[in-house]
Amino acid sequence: MSTAVGNVATHASRRGIAVEAVIALLALAVVVVFRESYATIWELWKLTTYQYAFIVVPAAAYLLWSQRGVLTAQPIAPSWWVLLALFALAMLWQVSRATATQAIEHAVVMLAIPAIVWAALGQRVLRATAFAWLLLLTAIPVGEVLTPLLMVVTADIATGLLQLFGISFVRHGQYITLAGGEFKIADVCSGLRYLLTGVTLALLFGYWSWRTIRARAIFVALTAVVFVLGNGIRAFIVMVVASASRMRYLAGNDHLIFGTILFGVLLAAVLWIARRYAHKEPAPAGSDETDQPPAYSLSRVAVAAAAAIGVLLVGPAIEASRPAAAATSANIRLPSLTGCSAPGEWRASWKPVIQGASVQQLGSYRCDGVDVHVLIVAYARQTQGNELVGGINQLVPSDWWQSGAQTTEHLALDERRGHVVHQAVVTRDGESMLTLSWYAVDGNPTVSEYGVKLREAWSALTLDAPDSRGYVVSVASRSSSLAALHEQARQAALALAGES
Repeated sequence: MSTAVGNVATHASRRGIAVEAVIALLALAVVVVFRESYATIWELWKLTTYQYAFIVVPAAAYLLWSQRGVLTAQPIAPSWWVLLALFALAMLWQVSRATATQAIEHAVVMLAIPAIVWAALGQRVLRATAFAWLLLLTAIPVGEVLTPLLMVVTADIATGLLQLFGISFVRHGQYITLAGGEFKIADVCSGLRYLLTGVTLALLFGYWSWRTIRARAIFVALTAVVFVLGNGIRAFIVMVVASASRMRYLAGNDHLIFGTILFGVLLAAVLWIARRYAHKEPAPAGSDETDQPPAYSLSRVAVAAAAAIGVLLVGPAIEASRPAAAATSANIRLPSLTGCSAPGEWRASWKPVIQGASVQQLGSYRCDGVDVHVLIVAYARQTQGNELVGGINQLVPSDWWQSGAQTTEHLALDERRGHVVHQAVVTRDGESMLTLSWYAVDGNPTVSEYGVKLREAWSALTLDAPDSRGYVVSVASRSSSLAALHEQARQAALALAGES
């Protein structure tokens, strides 16, 4: 009898290892299919913001390996309907590549790993390894999209504390001026590293400390709030100390050291909470490996895996055959402005930052004492780093937004036509500048970067090439009124609309 039980246990152990091997092969297949995407993920993991991924990925792999005993008792039956979800992921991947939306691209290729495991091995196997997949997904390098919001939240918390303590300050957007100096809430001060690292660790320790999903979710949410508030408090302390010391303390690299110490204190606090209020009862026991494991069909698993890989290959196939839009210098040119000189070289004191454009037309006019500067930029085919929205592109300097100079206005081109534009009013060295900027995709104007991506995504879904353009009209004068500058800018924008 003992020999029979031992044989069953040995068979069960081998089965668990075999299932783990299949999972590893499926993950490898996904990496090969989307190898270009994973290469960019690897490069992003090297950045300070995402270096925690080098701990997360091995931890997720260890958790998967630790579940091999549980996997011996799980029924294995391919979930054929998940092939539809894989097809949706493949289409979403090709759309993200066409629109150069790297955050979605990376999310898709990471989600494809648990999805293909689900398709080939079934729901029970996916459920048994669910937390390992959840932990792996925290390594998706998509947090940068939160940076602008976190910058605003950090500035709001810091200025709220300044008001609470009666400290005088002047705020212009992300610039905060105290008696002892001026401070800027930059992207590196947003607290993104605080948030991502803290939440990931909270997820891991919450899994070990609590038995219910509700308790774990509450702990992770509270940790996120603690680190966001903590970063705002950090910014407040840095401003107060640096201002009071006339920028002698916490104004250089020492404020980075202070930030690291504060992160350690916050992390210790949340981990103490996890230990103090953790569930004390032991985790439910795993399945008895002496039971005969349920039978499964290796051929069905192989067929499902092959079908899943074939579905995922649809994305790269479409992406490789995608056409380019007809954006050429012949059909995109600077307009003629009534009462103005012919366009010459760009003469403004600032210049848009544009990378990888298919067509870029920019020039300056002289219009009865007013300088008018116009930019048209178009993209026929976009890749990561060479896209209308994203990368380093700035139609207008980012400082204008961060200082609060940029607002959103409705531009009436004529009695029937008009659309929303970004308007920035800046005074520099006695010269007043009024700048209008907007985007257009397939002739549809928008100021929303998300709107640009959504319109480009629709074109990609219909297998068309999106015609993506950006427009800037900037007028400057030392004597004209703001109303006169606005009218001159409107006339130039009307001429641009006629050319496009």
